[in-house]
Amino acid sequence: MEDQFGKFPVVVVPNPNERELPLDDLISKVQEHKAWIHDKLARNGALLLRGFPVKDAADFDQVIKALDYKTLHNHFGSQDRKHVKGSVYTANDDLPLEIPIGFHNEITYMPVIPDVLVFYCEVAPPQGCGGATGIVRGDAVYEDLSKKFPSFLQDLEDKGAIYCFTVPASEQPKYGSNMNGYKRKQLENGLVKLYLGPCPAIKQLPSGKKAWFNAIGSSYVRDSSEPYVEFGDETAMPTDAIKAACEIMQEKQFAVQWEQGDVLILENSHVLHSRHSTSKLEPTRKILVSMLKY
Repeated sequence: MEDQFGKFPVVVVPNPNERELPLDDLISKVQEHKAWIHDKLARNGALLLRGFPVKDAADFDQVIKALDYKTLHNHFGSQDRKHVKGSVYTANDDLPLEIPIGFHNEITYMPVIPDVLVFYCEVAPPQGCGGATGIVRGDAVYEDLSKKFPSFLQDLEDKGAIYCFTVPASEQPKYGSNMNGYKRKQLENGLVKLYLGPCPAIKQLPSGKKAWFNAIGSSYVRDSSEPYVEFGDETAMPTDAIKAACEIMQEKQFAVQWEQGDVLILENSHVLHSRHSTSKLEPTRKILVSMLKY
């Protein structure tokens, strides 16, 4: 295996003499280079394994086992995920693929947050049809945002964030009362407003840097005039600061254009991810995921 680009993300491809590498040999190499992979992930935040013989969910599950992390099962918050095999689940099935999902760290509103996310491309979207996964480092977002909105970042660090959802009462059980600061308010017409939080929104990394660490980018802009995120003291967040954060994440992102067999490993506290919209074409995009703890 070789590090092809050495930037964000670290892209690892087979050596020229490994193009027809059997899966068993790949698993052996992942185990052999496990410490190197863990170190690169801790430093860079994202690794993309491309060109290796990971042909289906069963192969992907073997890669997950070789990485030697602990798997989180049945701990997915509000998201609808289906179990596929072993440590492997579907990615977010709630929203149609033509609807984009904004930048977020994974399930920061849960008491137990995954340390590592591993995505696998089982079916790549057709070229030119969208469907990329955007990734961006949270410390880079924080650094840029601090130049114009330092007081907002301090408030966010001190108060945290509350995420608000208005859903039909029939959908309430899937959100679960095991989320951080779970509260509910009964509305008219069979609707329930759910409050999740306060949740951490800024994180101090082992390097000493602070990072944007939340789901504000995927929660704030909705088809409604109602804000979907508040400070932890239930006061409103400044719209201009939220807009600036979203613009920074869009500008600084690396868009992973999926190829079948890609394995993308993310350090969840370092890196936010998003889903670009996909055109309604066949074959559709199919991404699988495993959520892991150190």
